[in-house]
Amino acid sequence: MEPPGLYGTTMIYDTLDALDHYAHLFIVDNPVYEPHHPEPFDGMFTAHSHWGTVFLVKEGEVLVCSTHARQPGTLLRDINGFVHHESSGITSTARVDANHFIFFHPYEPYALIVEKEAAVARLLVEVR
Repeated sequence: MEPPGLYGTTMIYDTLDALDHYAHLFIVDNPVYEPHHPEPFDGMFTAHSHWGTVFLVKEGEVLVCSTHARQPGTLLRDINGFVHHESSGITSTARVDANHFIFFHPYEPYALIVEKEAAVARLLVEVR
């Protein structure tokens, strides 16, 4: 599968009721929620080079932003397979709460913005 950065972003934002409709693409297992505290957006975006990323929120809400993906060959991976880069700007934003989820393909950049404390699970999932 080619990384979506070659063709544009392909994030999925939907309700939790519809999560099972995406089982042909990825499976969400045993989310672990961690507290996230407000922090100012530092202009950095993250993506994983091998796994898709799903955000779920148990309590509160968060903004999840995306930007234009870069060619994978121009990005350096850290030891855990994540790539990080600055962007010229946010291209899309979704508000994720206890009724919604958001999914990003490998290499698709995202940034999590927490305005008030929230319980958030970031799951790395195999993309089928």
